[in-house]
Amino acid sequence: MPNHLSSLNSSPVASPGQRLGRPHAVPRARRGGMALQFAMLVPLVWCVFYLCFENCRVSLIPKAVESAVYSGCRTAASAGSTTAQVRQQTEQQLLSLGISKATIKVIPAVLDDSVGEVTVRVEVPVAENSFLLGHAEGCEHVVRELTMNRQSAATRLPNG
Repeated sequence: MPNHLSSLNSSPVASPGQRLGRPHAVPRARRGGMALQFAMLVPLVWCVFYLCFENCRVSLIPKAVESAVYSGCRTAASAGSTTAQVRQQTEQQLLSLGISKATIKVIPAVLDDSVGEVTVRVEVPVAENSFLLGHAEGCEHVVRELTMNRQSAATRLPNG
């Protein structure tokens, strides 16, 4: 009669095809596989992340230019404003949104009480305001223009 308990008391010596230790341990021959997969996948994930970020940035440039044109035109429409104030307001709005090298044109060039309408035109080069996608896109410049009626000094409300 074989003694089943004798196998429990025997020393843990592994036969050639049997492994001892952790049941899910990675064999020595495959230990670098995960590091290789990580090294190959991380740059791909970073590229996808960067392209998504850059795509969002480039797609928001037209909206940012529209906002700056509106802000500049509102400044130009108020009585007593100057062309320099309009340019400064528009440029400040663009810079706060990370857009540089814009061409700002105020029509007419001199704002006085005889001016009925004022137009602000902003042109932004996309390639200068993006890291990568602006060079690949078909759009070279974003141009926005807005015209408003100018408020005269006679219709201006007193401050107070």
